[in-house]
Amino acid sequence: MKVALCYSPVFKEHRPYSVHPECPSRLDDIINYLEAKNVLEKVPLISFEQVDENILRLVHASDYIEKVKVFSEEEIPLDADTYICRKTFSVALSAVSAVISACKRVLSEYDFILALVRPPGHHAGISGIALGAPSQGFCIFNNVAIAAKWLIEEYKLKKIAIVDLDCHHGNGTQEIFEEDPRVLYISLHEDPRLIYPGTGFIEQVGKGEAEGTKVNIPLPPLTGDKEYLRVIDEIVLPILLDFKPDFLLLSAGFDAHYLDPLTDLSLSSEGYAKAYLMVVCIVFKKLKVKCVASLEGGYSAGMPETIYYVVKLAETEEYDSLRTHTTTHSSLKAEVLDTIEYAKRFFNKYWKLR
Repeated sequence: MKVALCYSPVFKEHRPYSVHPECPSRLDDIINYLEAKNVLEKVPLISFEQVDENILRLVHASDYIEKVKVFSEEEIPLDADTYICRKTFSVALSAVSAVISACKRVLSEYDFILALVRPPGHHAGISGIALGAPSQGFCIFNNVAIAAKWLIEEYKLKKIAIVDLDCHHGNGTQEIFEEDPRVLYISLHEDPRLIYPGTGFIEQVGKGEAEGTKVNIPLPPLTGDKEYLRVIDEIVLPILLDFKPDFLLLSAGFDAHYLDPLTDLSLSSEGYAKAYLMVVCIVFKKLKVKCVASLEGGYSAGMPETIYYVVKLAETEEYDSLRTHTTTHSSLKAEVLDTIEYAKRFFNKYWKLR
């Protein structure tokens, strides 16, 4: 695979006024780690072209877009979790621009591009807060959802798959495509009864003609590498191969890592990277479908290391070289296995699961 990164220091200009987990140092940590590992000597950093703000209207209401613009000018937070500074609107538009540019480059040149952007996006719905969530969860514009709609509108692609491995359900993405059968949305996340945003139950499968194209797999706390990778192998990949997308987008969160302070799943850096690489590499190998990943959450020292493994091994497709390290806590093992079996039975009525 031909691999690249999309990054700019401009993404660090969205800044909180006090201590906040979603902060510019997240990107510094990633870039510094990749530099220390000499990855950036081999993997190109591509730039992006700024897009017109009208592209935001592909998924967001005009009133919401104007609200973000005004709140940025006046430096008013969107909610208790989601801060705004004077540069927020322009930086968030740059994040969208970077993901769009990455899609263009993948369609013409590369096979896989990871866009290291912020602010994140998958909790941002049509008008901001989505599906009754208490806040927007640090998100401004839904970078991945906009890219999916743009690929459909601009390139006339018929089927887009979005795989979301952030530890939180992408309620904004689900809301935007709730009734759109052209977009397959698959999310692995922590049990929504225990974590923000409180959505993403197995039974939330989409509506109307889109029923079954929204695939939510909530996992109990302390789920480890082996069981998580089993979900990828036995549910996620068979559904992707059955759907046969024209393009693959990843909401690339890294907060299911065992070190993350905001969540309670228990993936190692190697196990998490293997999950990403299995999706990207197998879909590329089996279907010749290319991929753009957009950074979402991830707030621990495990995030840079996981990204390092993803980038280092994507070109060679050597995900089998990664060894898993974490195990599901013994007290929850039966619940995790029951959840996986229930999900397999449930989604088998919509998809061919092996």
